[in-house]
Amino acid sequence: LVINVFLLIASLIVLYSLNKLILTIMLGFILVYIVIYLLLKSKIYQHGLLYHESLAKFLAGLYEQINHIYTIKINSVQEEYHKRLDNTFSSHYSTAIKSQRFNHLYTSFDGIVATIAQIALFVVGGLLVIRGEFTIGLFTVFSSYFQIMLSSCRYFFGLAASYQNVSVSYGRIKEILNYKAETNGEIQLQSIDTI
Repeated sequence: LVINVFLLIASLIVLYSLNKLILTIMLGFILVYIVIYLLLKSKIYQHGLLYHESLAKFLAGLYEQINHIYTIKINSVQEEYHKRLDNTFSSHYSTAIKSQRFNHLYTSFDGIVATIAQIALFVVGGLLVIRGEFTIGLFTVFSSYFQIMLSSCRYFFGLAASYQNVSVSYGRIKEILNYKAETNGEIQLQSIDTI
């Protein structure tokens, strides 16, 4: 994180000293990354929450069968438990596919923005070389710093998505910890006759 912040700031300084037009283009692409994240932030959280909840239900059903394996075999109720597990798996499977599709869409935006940024760099840089305002060596240096800056932006774009996924887990843990503890009654029985 610290290294990427440093690389981003250093690249901004170098690009500012070399050419303000390309720096402006890069800042525009950073803004595009920010806008995409802000637009999709709540959806990332929602998909993560749905995925974690469906996974928890599936694992609960699986653990239930493992815990009761002896009873299931003794009473020969494998079919009933198998159907129950199939239902929770089917639900989890469809939720996982939807979540994965959305995550793929989010990361695709990252690739699209990076590709457009590269094209913009080569078009503007090529025009500056043709005009004689840039040498090929300077363009190569510029391209290297542009790549460093773009890599840092992509890192933060991915980090933002990871943050939303961690927020889902944190919210679930917080919800569990906020449950009130069950208390036992205060009536004490003198004797128990039957159960």
